[in-house]
Amino acid sequence: MVIEHEDGAWGAYVPDLPGCVAVGKSRDEVERLIAEAIPLHIESMREQGEPVPRSDGRWLYDGPGRMSAGREVEEEARATTVAYPPKGDQDTANPLSRHRRMQVPSRVAAQRQRAAESSFSFSSEDSTGELLAVLAASVRTNGRICELGTGLGVGLAWIVAGLEPRTDVAVITIENDAHRSALAQEAAWPAWVQFVTGEATVELPQLGRLDLIFADAEGGKWYGLDLTLSALNPGGMLVLDDLVPQDWKSDTEKETHRQKMDEIRSQIFGNPDIVVTELGQAAGILLAVRRTAPSDI
Repeated sequence: MVIEHEDGAWGAYVPDLPGCVAVGKSRDEVERLIAEAIPLHIESMREQGEPVPRSDGRWLYDGPGRMSAGREVEEEARATTVAYPPKGDQDTANPLSRHRRMQVPSRVAAQRQRAAESSFSFSSEDSTGELLAVLAASVRTNGRICELGTGLGVGLAWIVAGLEPRTDVAVITIENDAHRSALAQEAAWPAWVQFVTGEATVELPQLGRLDLIFADAEGGKWYGLDLTLSALNPGGMLVLDDLVPQDWKSDTEKETHRQKMDEIRSQIFGNPDIVVTELGQAAGILLAVRRTAPSDI
């Protein structure tokens, strides 16, 4: 496996498996993503009747449990699973940090592969995705979920994984980049998933009330947050991530990011109709719920 770092982004590919690539925000993340991509790539090769190549002698993974060169790539791929959960999601000072993690759904892994092949490195991290899946599973019967910022569909895949096999919930995902939206739609999605291409602050007011909103775009988060909060049903939940600026940003951009996040915190924490907490996982998450009044019950 070859790992590269350039312009603040990390990338990885497997010379023995052409087309098996991953892109991430850190070395830990890209190692995890390529570990997820390898078994999927091998499975695809077998389905197409292609032989699984033998290693050319390079280490596939340099962590615990690595296997010697010369064995089949598939065998080496198994060694990549021993390092999960990723170091980036662990708090070594916290005795609870070695908790069990949700198994990454095949739908999520497939979308990560699609994102990697498109060199899109801004997909939701697994810890964020797990939270989305849990919250989606709790949405009321005939509820409605909206994602602001489809990207390449990784966050959406987590939401769908949390809902299946239910079919009563409507999921709307909004993306302002037509090309990214089209790429995400190439996957096989349930009929109850609706893709909207447009600006979140324009589309959101037309959707009515929602039971879960994942704000993962500037529109509806950096600006237009009032529209997002207004769209929440009583008891509706809001997940807002990326509170911490990415490493690849300049010092000026990082400071701007921090200032904007402080404004967002003040707006949400200062809203008497909202109950909110800040979670330390991933790049920082705000989880908010609109209060339910007695008249709403």
